[in-house]
Amino acid sequence: MFVLYLFLIGPASFNLPSTINLFWSRARQQFLKDSPCN
Repeated sequence: MFVLYLFLIGPASFNLPSTINLFWSRARQQFLKDSPCN
């Protein structure tokens, strides 16, 4: 788990805000697409 954390966060630590923004937009799109009320 710690190795996975290092693998994911390490290269993106200098670019963290855009990485979080990309992940959030992608997760939000997936949630909206899977939402039954949409």
